[in-house]
Amino acid sequence: DGAEALHRLGLLALGKGEGAKAVALIDAAAALAPSARLKHNAAVALNQSGDRAGAVARLKTIAAEHPEYATDQLSLAAFLAEAGETQAAADLMGTLADRANEANATGVLDGALGQLGRLEAAPANLMVLANRLRVAGRGEAARRLLAPLIARHPDHVGARLTSAMAALT
Repeated sequence: DGAEALHRLGLLALGKGEGAKAVALIDAAAALAPSARLKHNAAVALNQSGDRAGAVARLKTIAAEHPEYATDQLSLAAFLAEAGETQAAADLMGTLADRANEANATGVLDGALGQLGRLEAAPANLMVLANRLRVAGRGEAARRLLAPLIARHPDHVGARLTSAMAALT
């Protein structure tokens, strides 16, 4: 169909480094057939064209409208981190990881935990998330999540206890 053809042309332009052209084509596709995927790809193209603030704004809108679309949230966290907003990125990934753990969406969980592992900040829900991972039988993931906190604060009893209990799962 027309929307998919425009989307593919936009992706080809994106691959060639033609961000502005890609944005125009993918936006046109999204106007014909609105979807989180098309809107996300337009935001990625916008970032590639040099407008990170515009891309972040679009990704935040998509995250609000389509909280189930994890790809958007992974991109948003990466863009936030690149812009120096590491706490916001960590909190977003902490929430996504918690939801993915609850839904047993292993791929999304791995992506969110991977992003968290690259950030200098810890999510506000760190201890809750670590305990939920432990209870879900994901002890190794809980231990990896807690390791930076324990390294910074070796006397953090809650983190050490959770990590020890996670080692038993």
